[in-house]
Amino acid sequence: MSKRTLIVLLVGGAVMILAGLTLPAERIVHALIPARGAAYADKLIAGMKCLKFALIANGLLAIGFQPLKRWLWDTESTAERCSFFRQADPGKIRGAELFVLIGITTLALGLRLWGSRQSLFGDEIAVQQMFISRGLPVIFTYFPYTPHHVMYSVLAWFFEKLPLPIELSYRLPAILFGV
Repeated sequence: MSKRTLIVLLVGGAVMILAGLTLPAERIVHALIPARGAAYADKLIAGMKCLKFALIANGLLAIGFQPLKRWLWDTESTAERCSFFRQADPGKIRGAELFVLIGITTLALGLRLWGSRQSLFGDEIAVQQMFISRGLPVIFTYFPYTPHHVMYSVLAWFFEKLPLPIELSYRLPAILFGV
């Protein structure tokens, strides 16, 4: 990696961290939304806080990229630690690895289910009204300017037939197949 790239990573990482730490989420949201949209203010503030966290995390990753790469892959001692990747047949998953895999999968499913009952927003509403609510013939034959994922729309159409709230049934394919 060149010095210029390293400097860009360091400066970009520092800027992202600084932005994440100093971004006034509440002030920005209250300045941007009209008084009648105040019902959504708490959700927008929560989204801004997630953005702040993502900026800080990306900044730390950008700054720590080079040392992390060296630590994980470029040293001989790491090659011994990462010998799993050089095995011809890793064999069965051991108890601790299985526990970690099940834990991460359960956490991912829980996080997906946690936000799945929120109201549909933006492109979700457009896709639901333009394709899914109109049935399978429209899903398979109508391709306007918007991104249209046929398989997802078909699955969402089938899941909408379940006795679930529309928000949950629309997002169920992503919840189940995205974990």
